[in-house]
Amino acid sequence: MGFFHLFGKKKKKRIVAFVDFEHWFYSMQNLHNAKPDVVEWFDLLSAHGQVVDCIFFADFSQPSIRNELGKIRAISNKIIETRNPNPKFKKDYTDFIMLDNIYQRAFQDGNDDIFVIFSGDGHFSSAVSFLKNYCSREVGIYGICGATSHLLKDAADWCVELPEVDSARHNLCEQIFSAIKRVESRKIGYVTFTSTVSYVSANSDFSPAEVRDALHSLMDAGLIRQETHSFSRTNRIKTLAVDWAKVSAAGYHLTTNTSAS
Repeated sequence: MGFFHLFGKKKKKRIVAFVDFEHWFYSMQNLHNAKPDVVEWFDLLSAHGQVVDCIFFADFSQPSIRNELGKIRAISNKIIETRNPNPKFKKDYTDFIMLDNIYQRAFQDGNDDIFVIFSGDGHFSSAVSFLKNYCSREVGIYGICGATSHLLKDAADWCVELPEVDSARHNLCEQIFSAIKRVESRKIGYVTFTSTVSYVSANSDFSPAEVRDALHSLMDAGLIRQETHSFSRTNRIKTLAVDWAKVSAAGYHLTTNTSAS
């Protein structure tokens, strides 16, 4: 008789998830020019155990985020609208309502093994500490790269940031930013789309086509923009300008090779 016949299969851990969908949707849109893949995420979550509840919270009054409801309903019908009932007062109720639901669940159901919180807000770190220290629960965090509090990540048992990084693509983007920073810091000319493609492709293993594609993606994401400089009626040049605050928030780390020509 085998081991599993004697003792049975190992019981899966029970997971309850609380999702700040506003954080997920708007952070993906603003930082990564992408939309949430709810089904793919649910598959990742299910690898940790049995998902017994998955609750989504958001103000769905805006058409862009409201259009995502169909995707959410593919995995869960537990959707809580957090729209501010009084438009005179600009207050975000999502965090407050999520926290209330988290604490209620902790007190009411002692069978949940893992609490998963999908948010980037550091305010949830106190709830994480409470669940771990007073309720003896495992707590995991899902957040968006460039928009997740270090305080929250440090408080949890584990943290996964989305989208998962394509290391080669990430490296290419960092080389693009480093090339632009090199020109800016040395004040050796104007940064143009064409010159950046030429420099990066000549000093890396990436082809000009790959560099062009990455540059277009960074421009679509709002990390890089083109500006027109006019020297005369007939002498104009389009240069690249970088939003360095967004670059840093998106998790890119730069190295400037000042020895390269």
